[in-house]
Amino acid sequence: MLRLVAVDALVQDYHTPGMDGLAFTLMVKRLDPAIPVIVFTSFPDRVPKGLHELAFRIVDKGGDVEILKAAVRDALAERRTFHGARAHLRYHVDLKVLVTMLPKRKPGVFWASAQSLGEGGLGAEVSVALATGDTVLLDLFLKEEYLSLPASVRYQTDAVHGFQFIGITPAQGQKIRQYCESLL
Repeated sequence: MLRLVAVDALVQDYHTPGMDGLAFTLMVKRLDPAIPVIVFTSFPDRVPKGLHELAFRIVDKGGDVEILKAAVRDALAERRTFHGARAHLRYHVDLKVLVTMLPKRKPGVFWASAQSLGEGGLGAEVSVALATGDTVLLDLFLKEEYLSLPASVRYQTDAVHGFQFIGITPAQGQKIRQYCESLL
């Protein structure tokens, strides 16, 4: 689901069949490092240190339900101020993207590794720190399709940057959607 739907926050148990909470949280953070994860567990003292570092909050199942509600509200408030709402679905991808910085800043061309893609934009690991609002040109190589799209930096966290396409046409959006759906 996380590959198809934008998620503002996630509540999970630590003990689940097939995969423990730490492994699951690592998988979630690889898809979208900014998703706040709330661990809801009967044994908060048994949650490993690594999960404490990754989780937004650890909540005891034996406590008052208001504590869980407050954790969810806090996570949603943090997520919204960080990203805002997306107008289009994002899909998990493993795609190299050529990034060309436009004249507003020092010109440069470099590769980025896109992790998510949708009609509205993409999320990618970038080796150069870009500022929110910077404008770039993104060259996407989608199987047999090639798209060159202007985009602005929507957010930046460490090496991960979110780009919002500028002036995308319906035909370009359809090509992106078809590419993403072909990966499912």
